[in-house]
Amino acid sequence: MAKIKKIPKSKIKNLKAEIQLGFERNLIKSNPMIVDLLQNNRQIYYASYDSNELLGAISLYSEGLKKTKWEYKGLYIGDFPHEITKKLINYTVNKYGGAGAERFVVYIPERYNQLIELLKKECMFRGCGDIDVFKKNIENYSDEFPQIALQDFKEEDTVPLLELYNYCLFPQFRQSLSTDKNYWKKRLAKACDKKVLYISNIMEGYYSLHNPSENVFYADILMSEFYQSMYNALVQYAIAKVKSINPKADLYFAVKKFHQSSKNYLTVMKDFQFELDESYATMVRDYWDLIKQNTKEEKASSLLFDKMGSPA
Repeated sequence: MAKIKKIPKSKIKNLKAEIQLGFERNLIKSNPMIVDLLQNNRQIYYASYDSNELLGAISLYSEGLKKTKWEYKGLYIGDFPHEITKKLINYTVNKYGGAGAERFVVYIPERYNQLIELLKKECMFRGCGDIDVFKKNIENYSDEFPQIALQDFKEEDTVPLLELYNYCLFPQFRQSLSTDKNYWKKRLAKACDKKVLYISNIMEGYYSLHNPSENVFYADILMSEFYQSMYNALVQYAIAKVKSINPKADLYFAVKKFHQSSKNYLTVMKDFQFELDESYATMVRDYWDLIKQNTKEEKASSLLFDKMGSPA
């Protein structure tokens, strides 16, 4: 019978060696736009063993100090993908749900359609909108800064920022995808540039820039639905800022379709001729949902899903 146990961080090297190249090349390898977030989040690894053979591994972390929302970051499954995935998901949901967790979130590249269907049908996750990640080399773009009254981000801006973010969510997603103060403290801890936009003393926009490697930057921007026409200026600001640091870098933007102003944001991405690099499905499971009874088991060959984790 397969057993599930926690793997301390100190044992990760041994785990990688145990399943040879699969873990190191696919589970540990990170998308460059989120590598700094992965390195700074508390991660917990689990594995399922049967006769000392590793059948699967999963990692997740808590988004806030209250530990009511957890995000899955990585998943390895071997010869029994359906069975092992359900065991690992259900184990972690029950463990942390019993300790007070309310929601479990995962962001999965849409090309992993088998995993998405498995999580929906067998693990009771539901879709909450997609995230489209756009990329472009900015060498040929203008380096002029637009006329926009951005202010340096200060600690006292954290609460207005989380209120802006949560309010901009479509109403049907607010309970599932809302954030807390600690989430923003973590997210902005290593931003190389961060600004906010106040209009009539109300925060209506936000921008941050992250630089996980020399030639890679990603910008996180958000405008309220009342001032979404200003996305153009925020995108140009990010481009000009990156050009002032490295004029030949690649720049990423993530358009979160669960925000009310995302349609306008997408239009601006097309106007600037940024190219779609990856689309992620956003999926959520609530701890208090009733657990489905498994009605059938399917056999499948070995599957390995990498790059799980929030691009947001």
